[in-house]
Amino acid sequence: MAGWAEAFTLATMPTLFLQFHGTCRRLAAAALLGAAVPLLGATEPAPAAAAVPAPPVTPPAPAAPTPPLASPPATPAAPPAAAVPVASPEELLRLADGLLSRGFHDLAGQEYQRFLDAYPGHALAPQAMLGLAESRRSEGKTAAALELLDTFRHRWPNHEKAAAAALLKGEVLLDQGQTAEAERYFQQLETDGPPAAREAATYYLGQQWTRQNKLAEARATFAKLAARPPDPACPFRAHALFGLAATAQKQGDLAAAAAAYRRLADNAAAPPALREEALFRLGELAFWRGDYAAAAAAYEQQLTGHPNGPLAGAAAKRRAWAEFNRGDSAATLAALQAWRTRFGEADDPEMAYLNAAALAGAGRFPEALAALRELLAKGSLAGDFLRLARYQETWCLWRLERLPETVERARAFLREFPGVPETADMNFFLGDSLLRHHDPAGGEAALRAALGAAGPGWQFAPAAAGLLAGSLEAAGQPMAAAAVFRELAGKAPPDKRPELLLRAGRLARRTGDADAAIADLERLRRECPDAKDAVRTAGLELAELYAETRRYPQAEALLRDLQADGGADPAALRVFAGFLLVAREDYPGAEKQLRALLAEPGLPAQAAAAARFYLAVALLEQHRDPEALELFAALLREPEPVRPALSDTLLLRLERVFFDNGRDADSEAVCRLLLERGPDRAAALSARLRLARLMLARQQMAAADQAVRALLEPPPGTPPPALTAAQRAEALVLGGELDLLAGRRDRAVTRFQECLRLPESRGEPATRARVGLAEIFRAEKRPAQALQQAVSAFVLGDDPRYAPKAMLLAAQILLEQGKATEAATTWGELEQRYPTVAAAHRNDPALQPLFQLKPAPKPGTK
Repeated sequence: MAGWAEAFTLATMPTLFLQFHGTCRRLAAAALLGAAVPLLGATEPAPAAAAVPAPPVTPPAPAAPTPPLASPPATPAAPPAAAVPVASPEELLRLADGLLSRGFHDLAGQEYQRFLDAYPGHALAPQAMLGLAESRRSEGKTAAALELLDTFRHRWPNHEKAAAAALLKGEVLLDQGQTAEAERYFQQLETDGPPAAREAATYYLGQQWTRQNKLAEARATFAKLAARPPDPACPFRAHALFGLAATAQKQGDLAAAAAAYRRLADNAAAPPALREEALFRLGELAFWRGDYAAAAAAYEQQLTGHPNGPLAGAAAKRRAWAEFNRGDSAATLAALQAWRTRFGEADDPEMAYLNAAALAGAGRFPEALAALRELLAKGSLAGDFLRLARYQETWCLWRLERLPETVERARAFLREFPGVPETADMNFFLGDSLLRHHDPAGGEAALRAALGAAGPGWQFAPAAAGLLAGSLEAAGQPMAAAAVFRELAGKAPPDKRPELLLRAGRLARRTGDADAAIADLERLRRECPDAKDAVRTAGLELAELYAETRRYPQAEALLRDLQADGGADPAALRVFAGFLLVAREDYPGAEKQLRALLAEPGLPAQAAAAARFYLAVALLEQHRDPEALELFAALLREPEPVRPALSDTLLLRLERVFFDNGRDADSEAVCRLLLERGPDRAAALSARLRLARLMLARQQMAAADQAVRALLEPPPGTPPPALTAAQRAEALVLGGELDLLAGRRDRAVTRFQECLRLPESRGEPATRARVGLAEIFRAEKRPAQALQQAVSAFVLGDDPRYAPKAMLLAAQILLEQGKATEAATTWGELEQRYPTVAAAHRNDPALQPLFQLKPAPKPGTK
């Protein structure tokens, strides 16, 4: 039944209306507003210019309200303890739909029932109930399906899916063989019912087109009913107009969608709740396109025309957010006061937060700080609101120049909320405060982090860059030092100028600014022609830069000049010639030249190391991995002055190649080298995780467990490592695998489930966690739960190593349960997605009963 609600939701908008009235009361933060609904093309407005820019605080994303006649959602029950942690109701429904499409009807029914138990009042509950009815029908439990459809009719008699449910009931009657009863049922529906019932078939057809994503057909079908005169006795006409608007919106025709919503809002014959929702969605459309004045006007019209409607409270809140996004703090505070007067709750963290943010936006920082700290002390905030309140608290402290408190709160924020949209701002507050608090090293690190995390148009970019440049210039750090060297070179005597320009060029090259480095070295050769040694050195480095930036004609011309000059190191020139062939992707030619050079006696150590490095690259590009890896391994054993410069990124990539090729010792050497460069850097944390995985592969359980504990549970008094979300997910699943091998099943389950609860837990870690849970439940003789985990792993994940493992496990469990047909379906999907794995396991004894069946249907077919 996936897709039945699509025509009547705001495309892919998050269902924040449910969050206003339901379980988590969680609103989207600044980054979510721009990313949630690509269909509507929303963009965040540029911040208004000001002497001191206001912090970017974006209200929650526009809501996708519940269907107008549905009751507000109730607080969901807690999911079963052994269930797969699911991030949202939408993901739970997607899992159920995925199971249904693959023919796992009983498992799908379990997930739909789980949805209805947990979220009985959710906007997607009708879809879940219809899905459950379809599951029961497919299982042959037609009596249960009829009971569900009757329940649907009683709970949602005027819902837009009521006609679909009615028609499905007729289909179930046909399934039961009650042909005459079904015929009478349809005749009564089409001839004896009220006008709206006679139009149900047309309305149902529009729903079916929508379900198949045939939006043009759906829109045309809805238009047939929507074009008819309004009539209170024909409610499907108003609902069809709503469907027409939503379908046009999904097609991206926002002008037509707005026009249809406006027709509905002005239709006196339409149900008041539907008219109210049309006005609400007009406000949302304006909100998403950044027209906050129009959004505020639409919400105000809704509040005036439907002051006691089910969406009135939400509209009052949205109006306040619209005023806030307009940058009018005074109007925001007035709208908040109006909301409190009419709808205010004793303790509403969302509105309390917005009030404090508006006070800060008005420059009333002492009041804002007091309000924020009172709100934070209550402990009622969670999720995005908690994060944004903490951000506003730090912003107020920074504006009040309470530097020690700013440093403490900024560090705590960055530690507790890694990778969030406010990271750049928070590092800027921290860096500025540290510099003014006489900690230049800490300030420079924070400012670098701020500039690294910032996106285009970041409001604090000029100030952060200026502070960092000034501090680095005073400390002689690379970028600032390069600028100082250039400035000094313009004023220095001729004999000093070459060295200054050469140092500036090398610093620029080290920081990755090839154009600046080229400009420095070209200036040296142009302005200092008599400094022969410096000109030759600059020429060779300049030729390398030309090749690195694909300026091959300039590189080749300069190489010829250097060779003709006769003063440059011949070995260095020949190494460069080999590098140039690699850059031009002439790998066989590069290999030939570099091997000839390495065969000559007396080659200087640095030239030999560079030649081996470029030779290894050429071999790797020719898919001669064993030879290439031998050369890379030898380079890693060279002392630091001889070994070519290897970046963290290159080393991490090289480590994975070593690991995938079974060269554990070399993989470990790379990790040790990364750790030597500093234990607290992101690359070093990745290296610690890779070392733990190596220890696990070597059966060094105690050492691996200790390494994971140091990352997840550091000793008291030890600052926790600044793991990224991805690194934490990897650490949790690795710890769970260690616990599983050590027989600590309960702790393994805890870690696997914690990994799955991370919002960022996707890809390989999530799939590994689900496979681990499946193995535990199977070992504990809990096949239903084991199957649930295994199927979830390959339905929700596509990791090429662990998804096929989950499929094999699911097929075996299904065979053990006597569900040979479903096992064959899973095997067929395995053959489709991972044919190599399927071929490798074709002769597994446990799977042989599969191949005595008829060919399994393709996934998604019936």
